[in-house]
Amino acid sequence: MIVYGAGELRTLWQIARPILMPGMVTLFLLSFIGSWNNFFLLPFVLLGSEKLYPARVGLETSPTALSIAGAGQPLYPEVILGFLVSVLPTLVLFPFLQKYVARGLTFGAVAGE
Repeated sequence: MIVYGAGELRTLWQIARPILMPGMVTLFLLSFIGSWNNFFLLPFVLLGSEKLYPARVGLETSPTALSIAGAGQPLYPEVILGFLVSVLPTLVLFPFLQKYVARGLTFGAVAGE
């Protein structure tokens, strides 16, 4: 779409933004998932207490806290619920942003887009 007489801001908004949106959304999703599942840098190096660990790290590193006292058997419903809660933000974000990722993959391949 060519917009004659448009200023820089309108050109940026109507031409550059639709082209850049799939890449920005894909970058956001990858960086969000990477920081949400951060196992190495933040929890182990910067945080001093296990109470401050993210949910995923806490579930992975302290299985003794999630076991029946004396039996050493994990409380499976609590562990499964913990992992569901830790995956929930990714499961909520991806369906809403999936169209941008798919559009970015097929942007140059489909005629008329």
